[in-house]
Amino acid sequence: EFYLKVTPSLAKIVWGKYEDGEWKFKDVVSIPYVHRFGIFHANGINYLIAATVATSKKEKNDWSVPGRIYVAELPEDPAKGVELEILVDGLYRNHGFWQTKEVGKDVGYFGSDQGILRVSAPQKRGGQWKTELIMEGHIGEIATVDIDNDGEDEIMTIEEFHGDTIQIYKKINGKYTKVWKYDNEIDFAHALVGTKLAGQNAFVCGVRRKDCELFAVTYEDGEYKVTMIEKGVGPANLCVVNEKDRDIIVAANHTANEAAVYFVTE
Repeated sequence: EFYLKVTPSLAKIVWGKYEDGEWKFKDVVSIPYVHRFGIFHANGINYLIAATVATSKKEKNDWSVPGRIYVAELPEDPAKGVELEILVDGLYRNHGFWQTKEVGKDVGYFGSDQGILRVSAPQKRGGQWKTELIMEGHIGEIATVDIDNDGEDEIMTIEEFHGDTIQIYKKINGKYTKVWKYDNEIDFAHALVGTKLAGQNAFVCGVRRKDCELFAVTYEDGEYKVTMIEKGVGPANLCVVNEKDRDIIVAANHTANEAAVYFVTE
């Protein structure tokens, strides 16, 4: 029920389980304007972490009230509900979310008009969540991967909210510094993934308007290389599945009004 034109928001997180030959769905928790969420695993405990783009709205383009990041311990049966705790407040246009593992632990990156927050779960029940502002700026979307294979992840961003700029940042002397920018004119960039394609670390990106392109970025022979996968499709969201002999890009192609899969092989 996430739909910005509906006020008050009916957005909620639901739980689906395949049982007795059919999918059964149950509500977990209602969170107005919830836009992104993940499940972190830490020391045998599952945690729900969820981000709202705003807390309330008068109409679709009202961004006067900031969004939040919520956390909760997730029970074995999520349908029993969760008790949400506000971890961070005051995040305007709190849109971007990327979940990954670092040193074997789940971490999340959140992008808003306040910059990029890195969040990690407590390592014991009742412990403190850790939040760290790692970069300032108006960030609409984030993904990470070690694209140049130097042992440390780079960050790709879409700037600003639903923005027209896609960039890569590299940590140099302890500070994230811009090292690459996508040259093509774009409008409403919306989807980023850090992944592997045909054995290479890569970013996969989607733009919803203008050329509505789906493309990949790799680092080869000391240069960033753009591979155009398809134009005119306008991905709103992306996911990559890595299999033994192929990789599968799953795209919610908003402009083309389709769900699509792309197969990548050596």
